[in-house]
Amino acid sequence: MSGEWPAYNSYNNTLRAWFVAFGVGVPATFLINEDLVKYISPETGNPDIVVLFFIGVGAQVLMAFLNKTINWCDYYKDETFKCNPTGFWQNTANIISKASNWYLIDFCFDLITIGFFTYAICELFIIVTA
Repeated sequence: MSGEWPAYNSYNNTLRAWFVAFGVGVPATFLINEDLVKYISPETGNPDIVVLFFIGVGAQVLMAFLNKTINWCDYYKDETFKCNPTGFWQNTANIISKASNWYLIDFCFDLITIGFFTYAICELFIIVTA
């Protein structure tokens, strides 16, 4: 394992935690504050803003699920191929595990999250400053 992997892993975990905390924290702040809830309520504001934040968070959760599945397949493939290198599940795990080094998966889901968060923040800014 190269020395860069632990640094990447640390930054990756930090970014995921920040995305989820931000994507849940901003709507929660608006929901619990009586002066701010009017900006996201159906009667006086735009409730879709909360949905935008949750889509961003959902993208991170989905990405974590995909990465977990890919890494499990990588592990499963290595463990089962020692004894029985054939069979549907072993071959499927082998195919899926090839995605374990695909940075594009993380990058695309991060762009989705950033895009939805940016759109939600812009909508909030427009509503709050109107």
